[in-house]
Amino acid sequence: MKVLSLIITIPFALCVILFALNNRQDITFDALGLGYDVTLPLYLFTFGVFLIAFIVGGFITWLNSRMTVKTIKKEIKALKLEIENLKSKNLILQDQLPEATVVIEQDSPDGKKPPLKLISSED
Repeated sequence: MKVLSLIITIPFALCVILFALNNRQDITFDALGLGYDVTLPLYLFTFGVFLIAFIVGGFITWLNSRMTVKTIKKEIKALKLEIENLKSKNLILQDQLPEATVVIEQDSPDGKKPPLKLISSED
């Protein structure tokens, strides 16, 4: 993993350095229409725009993950409620079943498996 990180980081860092060296000319722009001009190198302006885009993208991703977590928590709560309902229905159904005893007979002489007999207490 460390090697993969270096394989990605080193070329990226070289590209950033080359971009900064090739774009050192100053640009002037009106800062948000507030009436004053800002002059800075083109590479700083570009990196600033990338930084702002990175922060906004991270914020949008964070909001999306929060909504996903809330949805999953609601689903978990609904599924837990459904499990409890099914458990209570299972208990009710078990109470309605008659008591039964299973009797296994001895092996039959022909070597087949013995039949199971279900003897109900109601019989």
